[in-house]
Amino acid sequence: VQNFLPCLKKPSGPKDTPIIAILSSKVGSVDDNGSGGAYAYRASKGATNIVAKSLHCDLKGSATVILLHPGFVRTDMTDGKGLIDKDQSVSGMLKAVEATDGDSLFRFVDYKACLIPW
Repeated sequence: VQNFLPCLKKPSGPKDTPIIAILSSKVGSVDDNGSGGAYAYRASKGATNIVAKSLHCDLKGSATVILLHPGFVRTDMTDGKGLIDKDQSVSGMLKAVEATDGDSLFRFVDYKACLIPW
């Protein structure tokens, strides 16, 4: 972010504020952890979430940050056992980003734009 922030357009208002979308996973949610396990993956996603929140605070007025959970997607990582396909995931995440502007509060949402608890 330090390297590309100078390239972002200075916003003239909330509707043209740059959006920084960070891909995470609800596996990084402390509140949503009902199954345990996956320690390293959970920790890495939890760290990603904290970095995103800090960026949101630090960049207030010049950019907005949104955390995205892609859903349980049919990929190699899920051995094809996911509940949605890649196109559905990406399409939904893009809609969540498009619904974000400079007035948006920091949020962690899934591909359906549903809030994910911390």
